[in-house]
Amino acid sequence: MSLAVTPAKTCAVVVGIERYDVGDPWNLDGPASDAVRFVDWLCDKQVPGENILVLLSPLEENRHLGEALTQRGISTQTASHDHIVDALVNRLHRLDGELLFLFWGGHGVITSDQKRRLFCANATAANQQVIGLDDLLALLRSKTCSRFKQQIGIIDASANYFEEMRSKVGLVESGFSRGELDRDIKQFVLYSAATGEVADNNTVRKTGAFSEMVLETLGQDPHWPPDMSALNSRVKAYFERRRREGQARQTPVYFQWQLSGEGDGILGDLPVSGEMQTGHDHRFGHSNRQILDRLMRNQSRLNKKIDALQRQWELLNEKLSGLNEQWILETQFEEKLRLKKSIDDTQTQRDQVEEQLKDMESQLAKVDSDVWRAGA
Repeated sequence: MSLAVTPAKTCAVVVGIERYDVGDPWNLDGPASDAVRFVDWLCDKQVPGENILVLLSPLEENRHLGEALTQRGISTQTASHDHIVDALVNRLHRLDGELLFLFWGGHGVITSDQKRRLFCANATAANQQVIGLDDLLALLRSKTCSRFKQQIGIIDASANYFEEMRSKVGLVESGFSRGELDRDIKQFVLYSAATGEVADNNTVRKTGAFSEMVLETLGQDPHWPPDMSALNSRVKAYFERRRREGQARQTPVYFQWQLSGEGDGILGDLPVSGEMQTGHDHRFGHSNRQILDRLMRNQSRLNKKIDALQRQWELLNEKLSGLNEQWILETQFEEKLRLKKSIDDTQTQRDQVEEQLKDMESQLAKVDSDVWRAGA
């Protein structure tokens, strides 16, 4: 995504939610810190502080993060549903810019229609306030936001199925009013997790695994705007390696919207919703509800099998490490031979599980592609 724009003409909406009204079980320790680190990166790149809208709901022990931003003259509000909508619908349009960043850290879900929803800080058990991410991106692509011809999104939120949460109430979502599509707008959105996956958050380091890698990579990129293709490749390679090592279970995916004279262009490895397909991209056929439901069940089944295989691989890898340590310390020849046989057997078992894991991941990639084509 090549963007000829200066930091002075860059704006950002940055959201970090750690504390939710629903209660302590939902609280996170990391998204507010990640949001502030993203703001710091923008400021280091000379993006004006007045061009940055921050919506922050930190844990009590992290309240100083928002207070420090306010002292620096950067607008900060709590990340309630009303404040978020006001920032996106009203305050954003008063800013002067050409490039827009959207950064979001917090809880999210995906629903059976393949649409992602992001929970607001004032979500409760009885009133689960969310922002519809697909609707938000459609708003940003409309002529309502035509000044921001270049848009970059970084979304660190889970995409596990809402239906699997067995909530007693539905999601509360208010849509965005949007105007006609602006065909000159380009969007590149990088997501922390693929369909059905949970995004990891490291409480000790106060960061999301995805955000940590993204921010590290951005900090090393000398270009402005950042090279999103390179960022995407590096993030994907990092998590692919971590999954092979049994250290990660999420798969970052991306979505790119760019229209050309030849028609609509939706690129990436993120399944898109039926509304987006039928509304703007006619390369795909009409959605089939029954087919999509079957595909999504298969998707969920494969994700669970992959998780189980990854756990099995981790256990075998730990066992192998222990056996290798014993073999190094052992001095008796016969015992060394016995340990060597155990090491070989365990290595074979781990290799077999790794092959099964690769096969399942290949099957899942095909199902993800089929879900994309089927729509919702």
